[in-house]
Amino acid sequence: MKSIRPFKRLVRAIRNNRVNIFVGIPSIYNIFKDFKFPKIFASRDISCIMEDSNENLWIGTYESGILKENKDNNTFTSYHLGNGFPSNKIKAIYEDKQKDIWIGTATAGVCRYRNGKFDNFDEKSGLKGNHVTSICEDSDGNIWFGNYGHGLNRLYNNTFLSKEEIQESLASLVVCIMEDREGGLW
Repeated sequence: MKSIRPFKRLVRAIRNNRVNIFVGIPSIYNIFKDFKFPKIFASRDISCIMEDSNENLWIGTYESGILKENKDNNTFTSYHLGNGFPSNKIKAIYEDKQKDIWIGTATAGVCRYRNGKFDNFDEKSGLKGNHVTSICEDSDGNIWFGNYGHGLNRLYNNTFLSKEEIQESLASLVVCIMEDREGGLW
């Protein structure tokens, strides 16, 4: 095993089902073997990493959009402003129970990847603020979005509810959301 130097900024470390460990530091590094970053991806400034239920790796960046690895044929697809994706600034990636991939951006709200296509939800769609920093699904199937400056949003019956409609006392900056065993959100 390779030795690892201390990281000044660890974005995310994941172990995928193929026994690889990826660390975003802000470039990406696979602890067990060299990860070949595809040339189509200009930036290596990693903001988030997620493995979906099909074992495909999703890599978000601060400036170059998102990269999706297809593990079956070892190919990569890049989604960015130049090919129709609404933002290059990716803040969060999450897969819900329906196997939809949700991508939070710093400038264009949130995108849902379903059946091979993206749908964008932003302030025009009812989302309060377009800077989505975190995403979580609760045990009731509600999708929650942490937002920079606008607190918490919930997608309920295809309608966004903001923190004002949920609870007045929540902070306006939400950078992480998790549900505990009793169903409480943190």
